Amino acid sequence: MKLSHALLGAGFAGPASAACYDYQGTPANDLRWVVGLDNATGTADDYSLQIDNALLRNIRPAHCSGTYGCDIISYRIQWFGGSWTTPYLPGNNDFHTRGDGSVVKAWAMINDHNYQISYCN
Repeated sequence: MKLSHALLGAGFAGPASAACYDYQGTPANDLRWVVGLDNATGTADDYSLQIDNALLRNIRPAHCSGTYGCDIISYRIQWFGGSWTTPYLPGNNDFHTRGDGSVVKAWAMINDHNYQISYCN
């Protein structure tokens, strides 16, 4: 997906390149993964695909601080028991139903779980 954006951009703006990376992290302790960039629950950006771009600038600034930032291509969450989820694809299969029945973007668990992300800039 990101590569096609780079190729499309090259056609209009000259040479472009995309680099992709894998990263494994510990809990981010950043509630914006849970409640969106506005830090308020129950608002439209709680499920936004823009959150990853903004928050990756904090987690991986060397790769994601440029003009276009970074996008998560896939991610996995490590359950407290040690097993990992199957890969989540943003906007495709990444909604998680909590014990109380509420539905959140699965990347909300990056706040308090170990995680692995694949991302491109």
